[in-house]
Amino acid sequence: LAYSSVGQIGYILLGIGIGLTAYGSQTGEIALAGAIYHTFNHALMKALLFLIAGVVIHQLGTRNLNELSGLAKTMPKTTFAFLIGAAAIIGMPPLNGFASKWLIYESSAIFNPLLGAIAIIGTAFCTAAYVRVLYTFFGRPSEKVMKAKDPEGTMLWPILILTIAIIVMGLFPWQISDKIMIPAVKTLENQLAYVSTLLGGA
Repeated sequence: LAYSSVGQIGYILLGIGIGLTAYGSQTGEIALAGAIYHTFNHALMKALLFLIAGVVIHQLGTRNLNELSGLAKTMPKTTFAFLIGAAAIIGMPPLNGFASKWLIYESSAIFNPLLGAIAIIGTAFCTAAYVRVLYTFFGRPSEKVMKAKDPEGTMLWPILILTIAIIVMGLFPWQISDKIMIPAVKTLENQLAYVSTLLGGA
């Protein structure tokens, strides 16, 4: 999970780079909107996945994937939340990660088709990494896993809230982009223009 953050931050930096390079154009706006959007989405998705990892470690006392096979049978709520988080971070529709990645894919392809292809290949590697963890959840239950159960109360509520947020943001992605992310980019562009004017005048 920690290493996958490197890849997700790469998408954010890609959007920022294209946005600054194509500053003032529609492509630049889309790229910056995607970067801002993915920054927020990544915070939700990765928070959910780390909370799930914490729950699994707390319930089973280990983080060795070889000892965690079959979690889907004994921890169905945790497994469902993990599926939502993993699918979102991979970029599957209709979840929030798809919308922000799509903006970055679109701007990358317009700016330079090679960058767009590299971004999509990066998603393929991300998918392969999470397939290994999915096998852990849906494999044959180990003896240790048979004693596990879903968390309750204060451990479960944050996971459910983040899961719902990811789904809701995925169902209304373009409304969020048009009403929040694009205006945020406009504000940022105004600030950049102001700074450029000051520096140019100096």
